[in-house]
Amino acid sequence: MEINIKEFRENGLKMSQEEFAEQLNITQNTVSRWEKDSSSLTISRLDQIAKTFGYEVYDLIQLYSVREIHHQPWESENKLWEKVTEELEIIEDEINKAKEMKNINKDSYLYKNFVTQKIELLENLKNSGKKPSVTFTGASDAGKSTMINTILGDKTLPAQWTPTTSTGTKLVHIEDKPKFMKDNSTAVFATDNESKLVQTHLLNDKEYFETHLVEMGGRNLISNFGTHEGEDFKNIRSNRIKNYTIVSYLDAPVLRQCEIWDIPGTEASSDEDLSDDYTANVAKQDADVIIYLSPSNQFMHNFDMQYLKESIDSLPRYDAKSDEILPLENLFIIASQAHIVTNNKEDNNIKRLMEKRLEEFELTLPDGYWDKISRSVSGNIRANYSLNDLKKRAFSFERDREKLQKDFKEAFILLLDKLSKYRLNEIKYNQEQFYKEFNKEIAMQSENLKGYIKHTETALKEYKNFLQEKPKLKQKNNEMVKSIKNNANYYKDDSRKKLNKLLDEMVTVDNIQHLIGVKDFGKKKTQKEQFVTWFQNELNSKIEDIIENNAKLFSKEINDKLEVIMKESLNLNINTFNFAASFIGGLSSIATVGAFSIYFSTLGNLGGYILLSKVVSVLTAAGISLGGTATVATVISTIGGPMTLAIGIAIIVGSVIAKLAGGNWKRTFAKQIYKGFNKKYKAKSTDDAEYKGLTYKEILAYNIDKYWEDTHDAINIEMFNEKLDKREQELKEQAHQNPEELKGSLESIQKLKFVV
Repeated sequence: MEINIKEFRENGLKMSQEEFAEQLNITQNTVSRWEKDSSSLTISRLDQIAKTFGYEVYDLIQLYSVREIHHQPWESENKLWEKVTEELEIIEDEINKAKEMKNINKDSYLYKNFVTQKIELLENLKNSGKKPSVTFTGASDAGKSTMINTILGDKTLPAQWTPTTSTGTKLVHIEDKPKFMKDNSTAVFATDNESKLVQTHLLNDKEYFETHLVEMGGRNLISNFGTHEGEDFKNIRSNRIKNYTIVSYLDAPVLRQCEIWDIPGTEASSDEDLSDDYTANVAKQDADVIIYLSPSNQFMHNFDMQYLKESIDSLPRYDAKSDEILPLENLFIIASQAHIVTNNKEDNNIKRLMEKRLEEFELTLPDGYWDKISRSVSGNIRANYSLNDLKKRAFSFERDREKLQKDFKEAFILLLDKLSKYRLNEIKYNQEQFYKEFNKEIAMQSENLKGYIKHTETALKEYKNFLQEKPKLKQKNNEMVKSIKNNANYYKDDSRKKLNKLLDEMVTVDNIQHLIGVKDFGKKKTQKEQFVTWFQNELNSKIEDIIENNAKLFSKEINDKLEVIMKESLNLNINTFNFAASFIGGLSSIATVGAFSIYFSTLGNLGGYILLSKVVSVLTAAGISLGGTATVATVISTIGGPMTLAIGIAIIVGSVIAKLAGGNWKRTFAKQIYKGFNKKYKAKSTDDAEYKGLTYKEILAYNIDKYWEDTHDAINIEMFNEKLDKREQELKEQAHQNPEELKGSLESIQKLKFVV
């Protein structure tokens, strides 16, 4: 809700702008800005205005609220999403049928394993086709909630004063609501700080739902939990040991094609604690589409530039997977509240502004940035990123002026249509691959059973052979795990050494002064901010290279070791156990941890050993493509995050405050930057307490250590020995079955085959 300040001043108070400003002890320019756009007025400022002139806030709202315009919900004429829904319903039916088949041969260990595998495969197939998550991000006063309400055509989200959003709010279509929510439309969920935010596509699982549920009710929960003024939010604010998510189900056309995240505004430029920033950061990690809003009257100031680069780094590269989706098409950079810098006669003002600021943004990117992004999307011959691609993603938005939102609306709906087609193709492709591989596994096991039926002594012989060779397989598991852990420790030390060398060379007064001269940004405040932003980005890019290169070497050594073991396995007296497939299957459970996130992009040469459809389906559902190319996003989180962003911005602020005069200003500026990198920073919340008393350089080192420590700690011998125990149980069962029982096992597992 906005207040018509001009009407209040002229008609209610009969005052000039000058008189109004004098009474409030503010500048006339501030009054002028409020009259153009009052959405930035906080509740405390509005209360001050009301009291100054003898009013209550309620009276101002009743008398001078800006006239509300009803907005039609945005909707695509393309109904491709209906076909996606149909495919997912078919998969859901398959899941239910598979669950009903559990009791057909419930005494058979082999059969139960295949049924479980089939159900998990189908669940992963369904999850791989989940709706894309559209994340709205930007500063608190950028108008995210207002834009979302416009798209929805209602007032779902609180948007009357800023900043409002304090907890991530996910909006999902009413048809996706779990049946056990009954008449409730909204629920609040909690996850541990170390975990992802609640996964909405899993909420139909009653156990998952109840594990994370905090409270259910109506939409009032959005105000109570989701705004800084909400009572329930105040109660949880003091104890941020959990991540809270509000999920609200509503009937909005656009939600048939996507889910919408309204996340807290980025506040690292302020002195407030960073709890909102942590919530925003976690939410962006799962974003398929990022819509970054920046108010048009301060479009892309340097703090925005830091956050925008982070958004680009973490953006999924759909253009590498689809011939129709263009580079960066799932990114929208919005100049919100566009009426402030444009007028009815000249709407080109906003276009020129956006282009100019994005050109300045490019200057802050590390050297070779676009080439680096392009390399991360290898496999797509069109992958050649540039500033022009970025400029195409800039749009204006104004709630009450159709002309200033038309281009964004059309581009947004077009992308959702493309993503619906992409989802449909992915579901069909994965379905074909998963079903074929699962049927192949059934066929292989069926041939084994047929052989056992003819020669029952063969089953007993293979079981005894397996028992004889099992200690050797366990020893190989131990060797692999020990080798991986040793390598993780080695690359941790090596990464630290390379980091220290880089910092010693790059973060010195002499080098910084030299680079100030080379880049030649200038000595105005904004120019100095641009240089510091570039310097940080350049440093971070080099650190990313250290991590990524070492992670690739780490991955190669795993593959080389597996190759050796596979050759050695040929000499073992077993025919029905694939060591590499089993070992990689164990690793798939930690595929997103540390260096393993890069490892699975290197499996092209080992693809012949991966015979388990379950493993491939697990990775696909997690968004990991075997044999693909690791993107920048796989390592960016190592050095990124709210704390490093906040400190980076603090360095910018601290290094540009002093006025630089005389011929030695570059030296003075370089010293200020150097000081910022070596200053000990205070933790602003419990989320970043681990960084207390560390310098920016020490935080970088800490995060690199943690990356490799997570890699080291994630793997353990038991996850692989469990697979040996499982295979032993299957062979034991078959060794003690008579021909009729073996025929029963054969018939029961063949009933599990997919019809293709």
